Amino acid sequence: MSAKRQETGLIEIDRAPGRKVEGSYIVQLGDNVDMRAFMQRFQKACPPGLRAHVKLRFPEIKKFTGVFGDETLLWLRSAPEVDGISENALFRVYGPL
Repeated sequence: MSAKRQETGLIEIDRAPGRKVEGSYIVQLGDNVDMRAFMQRFQKACPPGLRAHVKLRFPEIKKFTGVFGDETLLWLRSAPEVDGISENALFRVYGPL
């Protein structure tokens, strides 16, 4: 189990400093996770829509970004394949805005 999991078994969300992209998160999957299989399961459980919209996928580093509502975040936080969830922040080349 990830060190970032609470006693409830839910992943903690890492809070970003500075300005954030409202409702946008970066999700990190575990090293041994089949990202394609996970994304199929995720999209079946949380169909794309206003509260579950994947924007970018980075399969080589097992990350994806998107805009997720509370129910979708709860599903992601409880998924054993997820190693981390971070708020998506706005950044300049030289640091946070």
